[in-house]
Amino acid sequence: MGYKFLEHTADVQAECRAETFTGLLEAAARALYSVALNKQHKSVKTSHELFVSGAGHEEVVIRWLQELVFLLETDGFVAVRFGWDGSHMEAPKGVLRAGPSAVLTVHCTAEGYFCDPEDRGEEVKGATYHGLNVEKTEEGYTARIIFDL
Repeated sequence: MGYKFLEHTADVQAECRAETFTGLLEAAARALYSVALNKQHKSVKTSHELFVSGAGHEEVVIRWLQELVFLLETDGFVAVRFGWDGSHMEAPKGVLRAGPSAVLTVHCTAEGYFCDPEDRGEEVKGATYHGLNVEKTEEGYTARIIFDL
């Protein structure tokens, strides 16, 4: 699975697909880096521990991408490998409270490197809720995400 880019008038829209929700988060991260970087490396030099919570899959996707944008902008950190803590990552296991205020939490150790300024591509301001769609299908998860440039 993975991602592909769709036509959009002003920004960049990606469609991401994966068998699991955490796989969808990885595909979204790769789509983000594909826009934000001209050159990517496979080397691992450091890691960041990330905890992201939200009221449903859409909010977790946005918060995940916003965290990655923040790390890229402040530290130049680019995640290459993702290690997921399986305790809260898949619905319904990821739903900590039932009802309309249910919270989905993901925990990830992201391993990566610090990019050089000359490796940077488009400046991605963030991922938007506008046009966001996350669906659970028989094949897994699909999301359409718009990156604000």
